[in-house]
This record gives sequence, C-alpha cells and structure tokens, in this order.
Amino acid sequence: MKKSIIAVVLLLLIIAALPIIGNTFVKHTIDERLLELTSLGLEVNKDKTESTYLQSQRHFELLLKDSKNFIKHLSQYNEQQIPPYVNAMLDGAVIGVDVTYSNLPFAKAFVVEFYPLTLSKELELSLTQNDALFYKYVEKFLQAKGVLYHINYNLLNEDFDGYIKDIDEKYSLSSGVDIALDLKKATFKGNGELLAPNELISKIGKFRLDAQQDAKEFHVVMNNLSGTSSFESESTYITAGEIESMELNLTGTDEDMTLDIKSLRINASSNDQGSDVELNSKSSIDKLVVHSKALDVNMSKFNFDIALSDLDKKSFEELRILVAQNSSNTNGTNNPEIQKSMMKLLSKGMILNIVDFSLEDIQTAAAGDLKGFKVDTTMTLKEDAMLAEKVKVSPLLALSGLEVITNIKISKEMFHFLAKSAPMLTNLYKYAKEENNDLIFNMNFVDSKPTINGKTLN
Repeated sequence: MKKSIIAVVLLLLIIAALPIIGNTFVKHTIDERLLELTSLGLEVNKDKTESTYLQSQRHFELLLKDSKNFIKHLSQYNEQQIPPYVNAMLDGAVIGVDVTYSNLPFAKAFVVEFYPLTLSKELELSLTQNDALFYKYVEKFLQAKGVLYHINYNLLNEDFDGYIKDIDEKYSLSSGVDIALDLKKATFKGNGELLAPNELISKIGKFRLDAQQDAKEFHVVMNNLSGTSSFESESTYITAGEIESMELNLTGTDEDMTLDIKSLRINASSNDQGSDVELNSKSSIDKLVVHSKALDVNMSKFNFDIALSDLDKKSFEELRILVAQNSSNTNGTNNPEIQKSMMKLLSKGMILNIVDFSLEDIQTAAAGDLKGFKVDTTMTLKEDAMLAEKVKVSPLLALSGLEVITNIKISKEMFHFLAKSAPMLTNLYKYAKEENNDLIFNMNFVDSKPTINGKTLN
C-alpha cells in the first residue's frame, strides 16, 4: 500500500515538474540560437523573461553590430550575392524579438515575432539631415512595431508559417511630396533556419506605392505576388515567382508613361547532383502594354525558356566561388582569374538549349499589328583542351568546335519591319520558306559551314 502511494506521489511530482523541464529545454535551445547569432555579428542588448507555470515569454533586442559578417552568412544560402551597399543599410540597426512558448515539453511549436526597432546609423543620419520630421515619423512607426513578422515555429521538425503585419501608411514630406504605402495579406511558410530556410513559400495579396507632388504623380501596384524556393545547396536550388497583375503610372512629367502587366512568371533552377551541372531559366508574360512618348506597345504571350547543361562540375564550382568572392568588385568579369576560370569551364564543353523564345503577337502605334515569332535553338560547344590557346590566336578558331541548330518561324510583317532597321536581313529573304503568313528559317552551323533551309550561305 505504501509503495503504491509512493509511486503515485512520484508520478504526480514528475507531471508537476514537466513544465519546469520543458521551460529549461526551450530556454537552452533559444540560448544556443542566440550564441549562434552573436557569432554572426549580432549583439544581445536586452534579454527579459516572464514566466507562468505553463507559459513563458522572452523579449530580446538584437543590435546588428557586424552587418558584413551577417550578410556573408546569408549569402551562403542565396543564389545571388547580396549587394555590398546593404551592409550600410543594416549596420547598427536594432531588431526586437518576442518569443512565446509553452513550458510543456511535448508542445512542439512556439511563436516568434521579429520587428525592426531602429534603422542603421547611416540611414538615421541621412533621414535626419534631409527631413527630420520624417525621421521622427519613421522612428515612431518602428517603435510601434509597424513592420512585424509573426512566425509559428515547430522546434522539432523546423516547419514554420506566419505573416507580415498589414501596412497602410500615408505621410507628407517637407519637400511637398505625399507618399502612401499599402501592403496586404503577406503570408509565408517553409522549413529550416528562419534566417536562411531550406524551403520557403510566400504570398502577398497587394503591394501599392503612391507618390504625388503638385501635378506629378507616381503610382505602382502589384496584386497576388507569390514565390517558392527550395535550396539544397549553393549549386542545387529551385526558385519561382509570379505576379498576377502589375500597374505603373507616371503622369505630370516630360516622361509620362503607363505600364500594365498580366501574369508575369519567372523560374530558375540549378542542379549539380549528377556528373555535370545544369542551369535552367524560364519566364513568361501573358500581356504587356506600354504607353509613352517613346514607345507604344501591346504585346501578348511572351515566353523565354533556356537551359545550360553538360557544365563541368569542378570548373563550374571554381568559377562560382571566384564570382562570389569578387561580387563587390566593380571590374567583375574583367578579373583575370575569373576570365581564366571561365575559359577553363568553356574548354570542358557545354550545351545551350533555347527551348522556346516566342511572342504570339505584338502591336505598335507606329507599325500596327506585327504578329509574332518563335525560335528554338541548340548550341553545342565540344570539349577542347586547346580552346584558350586558339582564342588567343583568333576567336574564329574556336568555331571549329561549335555546332548550332536553329529553327525560326517569323511573321512576314515582323520580318519586313525588322529589315527596315537592319537592311542586311533582306539578303536572307531568298533563303526563306513560306508557310501561310510566316517565314521559316532552319539555320544550321555544322562542321564550320552555315546553311539556311539546306542552302549554303553565299
């Protein structure tokens, strides 16, 4: 009997201690993450905890003390290098973090809210010098958590979802410019480290920016933006983005214009999991309308789908690292090491495949309806260990290892329109095949011999 009572008491004590154990576990996990963040250039300025028996709340204020180191860390997870000027925009900024979690150890998720509290010192100085009242407005807006990321984070499997707080702000600058910013229904979900997730799906219902000064007006609005990203490594990733509609208007100036886009889609991927590296990029626009003094165009169904394959993995990785290390160098590809690495990659051979480069229809105020075109091409560069030496003697020698097969279908209206600005195109007309209202050109460059529709160029 006594043993039974003791067992029950012990069980009750263990159950009662569970929140304490859970709190200790989560606190230890958060402390580890904070230690990691401090190694990346963040400094903990404030750390305050409030706990009840079943729930705890922890507040931090993080100073971005070394933005260069922080950006370097983020760049490891980004297929494009973050511009160097971003350092100045972030250096010295303070970020508030609120973490709310259950003390029960079997509770998997906790809530995190990030919100910038101050701008970088450089931005603060710039705003103060240009418009002190606007700086005070921005300062008050940030202190009120005007920009806030709310995240529900699963500690065990690192799944997360959340939203960005809606923004609807208006302000009149001392210069007389009235500005308005509107951000609605921004949500996201994904998996992995919050600062650099492995997977991310994001959506924005509406983004709008307006600026007006006297008769001058600028207006841009984007509806239903979405994006997905999946990163396995710096060389293996898939990203995609879509904008359902976008409008841009500029009026009251000498450069007035309107831009209207429907269904803009962009996809990019890189894969080095096989013996070679493959890069893919695809973009499309259902409709694009531009009206301005210089341009008046109505375009529909534009597609561009391109792939680079059979890239030597080792040479590609060497080039990628070199480009990343020299991302802040204004000379860029003029760097001798980059040029040498690029030539080494080309000497290994590759295949460029333009799967689809097409436009269904284009109309201009000056030329009327020009109809459209469709192009597909495959360019094969054969492996050649002597490629660099040949290019030094003459770039034409490199053509011996090049093979190009291209198919072009173009409307007669567009061909003749282009020929007016490039008269040499009229020489190609005699090689063309006619198909209804289109001209067909099967253009090949094989064994250093160019042909069009089976006829040798002369």
